[in-house]
Amino acid sequence: MKLFLDESVPKIIKEILLNVEVPVVDVFELGLSGSDDEVVLAEAQKRRRTFVTVDLKFVTRIFLSKGKHYGVILLRYKGKVPEELLRVLTEFLKKYQEKELKNTLIVIDREKFRIRRISN
Repeated sequence: MKLFLDESVPKIIKEILLNVEVPVVDVFELGLSGSDDEVVLAEAQKRRRTFVTVDLKFVTRIFLSKGKHYGVILLRYKGKVPEELLRVLTEFLKKYQEKELKNTLIVIDREKFRIRRISN
């Protein structure tokens, strides 16, 4: 599964993903830091990557727009990134294929993940 990380995603998450050989790009390496949400999501779509963020407002806008995408993962936690969240994230990535995530919202927290299909 190929991932596109929003600027809100801590660097430790990118490092963990790269260590388990998940193809990852982020807004910083593409020069998109500070860009409008629509620009960032459009780039993720262009690259056919599942978008990862911790920004609930961004996810809400995606839901309201009902646009097509390659999946959105919302990471939910407070403070320092908990090891449990990283465990659930890696378990999720092992279990699901990219094609299963089109137009879905995946919410991952320190205990579980939930998948919700976004109707268009």
